[in-house]
Amino acid sequence: VAVDRAPTWQGISALAGDRVPGLSAAEYLRESIVDPGVFVVEGYLDIMPKGFKILLSEEDVDSLVAFLLRM
Repeated sequence: VAVDRAPTWQGISALAGDRVPGLSAAEYLRESIVDPGVFVVEGYLDIMPKGFKILLSEEDVDSLVAFLLRM
């Protein structure tokens, strides 16, 4: 039996803009990448690995956000 550990990425570009009032989809995704525990969706645990802020360059994060916005 599969257990959902995190929300799906399907439709994330549309959902991201509605998650936190005042944040655009791109801002929400960026913050979620560099600090994955900041916006944990209700019903899920804070299990995402930390440290992407250190491991990824600004260009890497920009590319990841651009990719997710196409989902």
